[in-house]
Amino acid sequence: MKKKKNRKTRKKFVYGILLGSLVVLSVVFFFLLKGSGRCLELEGEWQYDTHTSYVFDKSGRGYIQLDNVQLKYKYSVEDNRLNLNFEDANVEDCVYEFEIRGDELQLVGKEGTTGGNYQLQRKK
Repeated sequence: MKKKKNRKTRKKFVYGILLGSLVVLSVVFFFLLKGSGRCLELEGEWQYDTHTSYVFDKSGRGYIQLDNVQLKYKYSVEDNRLNLNFEDANVEDCVYEFEIRGDELQLVGKEGTTGGNYQLQRKK
């Protein structure tokens, strides 16, 4: 009788662990998809002026093209915050708040920037 009770208790414990793990994985997956959706919105090339453009790919990498200089970065998106982590240690990582309206990207400089507002146009 005791063996049956122990077996049932173990089964309940295992099922509880599996259910808990499934819930945690679902939440993590949701947040990953949420962030990647914003990355897909950014995907492409955005022109600031005749000398400067920002390029974002869908895998979280990109670069700033300044005439003949290319500054490569990894980027991540959290809500409306864009984090740029540059490969070159001499370039300061930075954070922007951003908003996309159609083919216009507005960046508002936060940490690691001069704090300006920038309007970029999607390059077609």
